[in-house]
Amino acid sequence: MAEERDDPLKMQKELKQAWLSLVPGMSEDRVHVLPSIQDAVRCVRSLEGTSQSLDALVIGSLYLVGGAIEVAGLAEKVF
Repeated sequence: MAEERDDPLKMQKELKQAWLSLVPGMSEDRVHVLPSIQDAVRCVRSLEGTSQSLDALVIGSLYLVGGAIEVAGLAEKVF
């Protein structure tokens, strides 16, 4: 039980499972829970150029979405 309280990504992992239950057939390896915006952008970039099409959905506060836009260097393209 102490491990659950110590996991800072517990809620995000629960939301991942909720998403997977809402999208039947979605492969679990296509839904990622990462500790930072930088890690998420690195993850997406590591998948670029693969044979699969790639979409990334960033949801959350303006701070989180704005941070993702900034870290990914998309500010010029978005605005």
